[in-house]
Amino acid sequence: MRLSALGVVAVNLLPVAGVLMLGWPAGVLLMLYWCENVVIGVINILKMAISGAASGLAGIATCLFIIPFFIVHYGLFCYGHGTFVVMIGHVGQPGPEPRANGIPDLVAIVETLVRNEPGFAWSLAAIVAWRLWGLVADWLLKGGARETNPMAQMFEPYGRIVILHVTLIAGMGLVMALGQPVWALLVLAIIKTLFDLGLSGDMGKFRMTEAQRARTDEGMRALDRWLAERFQTRR
Repeated sequence: MRLSALGVVAVNLLPVAGVLMLGWPAGVLLMLYWCENVVIGVINILKMAISGAASGLAGIATCLFIIPFFIVHYGLFCYGHGTFVVMIGHVGQPGPEPRANGIPDLVAIVETLVRNEPGFAWSLAAIVAWRLWGLVADWLLKGGARETNPMAQMFEPYGRIVILHVTLIAGMGLVMALGQPVWALLVLAIIKTLFDLGLSGDMGKFRMTEAQRARTDEGMRALDRWLAERFQTRR
C-alpha cells in the first residue's frame, strides 16, 4: 500500500476511535469532516498562490483576482454546509450562543469542540498535519506547481466537497432517524475513508478537460505577454 493510502487510513482511524471509544455523536463526526473541508480550502489557496508565482506575471495578476473570489465563494459554500451540519446534528447545544441574526457561530462551536470534546483536537491536528504533508511531499516536491495554473487549481476542491458531503449529510439523516447507532456512524466513517482513498489515487477530483486546460494556459500566456509589453513600454 502506498504511503499516501496509509496516511489516509491512519488519519481516518482517529474519528473512528472517537466514535467507538469516546462516544462521539453524528454531529461531532460530521463537524470534524467539515473542518477538514476548511483546511483543504486553505491548502488550495496556498497551491493557487504557488502555481501563480510559478506562472510569472500573468499568474500573479490572476491570483490577485481569483484568490479573493475563491475565498468568498468557497467560504460561503463551507459556511452554508457547516450551518446545516450544526442544525441537523445539534452540534454545540448547549454551547456558544448564535450571533444576533440567529446564524450559528461556527468558529466558536469549533473552538468549543476543540476544548471540550475528547479527541477532537488531536483528530483535527492530524488532519492539518496530513494535508500540509500532502502539499509539500505529494504536490510541491513533485512539481505540482508547474503542472497547473491558478485558474485550473481553483476548481480542485469542489468535486470533493460536493460529492462526499452530500452523501454524508444524506447518510446523517438516516443515522439520526435510526437513533445514532454506533454501527451506522462507523458506516459513515468507512464511506468517507473509501472516498479519501479514491482521491489519493486521483479519483473523484474535479478536472478540466484538455480543451479547457489549453484555453486557460493560452489565456495565461497571452496575459503574461501583455503585462511584459506594458512593463517594457513604461521603462
